[in-house]
Amino acid sequence: MLYKNGLKSEGRVYVDGIFYGEDLKPANWWYDDGTSWYFFQNGKKHNGYGVDGNGKRYFVNGKYVNGYVNKLFYENGKLANWWYDDGTAWYFFKEGKKHNGKAVDGNGEMQFVNGKYANTYIDEIFYREGKIANWWCDDGSAWYFSKMGKNIPDMELILVGKNIL
Repeated sequence: MLYKNGLKSEGRVYVDGIFYGEDLKPANWWYDDGTSWYFFQNGKKHNGYGVDGNGKRYFVNGKYVNGYVNKLFYENGKLANWWYDDGTAWYFFKEGKKHNGKAVDGNGEMQFVNGKYANTYIDEIFYREGKIANWWCDDGSAWYFSKMGKNIPDMELILVGKNIL
């Protein structure tokens, strides 16, 4: 028997901070507590990793996490592994972190720096919008003609002329 405020209960009720299901046992799944649906473990809204019908998910206060927890970004309780808007801008994530290095997205294999397409030198190769630069590019200090990510000096452009393209 389960009692709340001296009255017999049919379940789906909180008693001393524990939510009980219809079976009068502490809830251990998804339940609507009268305000919203929550994922419960041992009668409490679950925090941390748990497994439901969608697999392993991360919960905060009985809900799938959408956002950052411990510097990792989650979407619907799963570590982010694609492009997501974190509330400040769109970033490319791998395992919940803003990705650094090569990865494949809808534009093919791209180079990323802090979750954005690379627009910088990496190992002496200049990247523009995530791809190796192959045309006139501004590296932030000057305009250069880049071929396979390498800047071609002005003198060489003059000497080679039409053959560089």
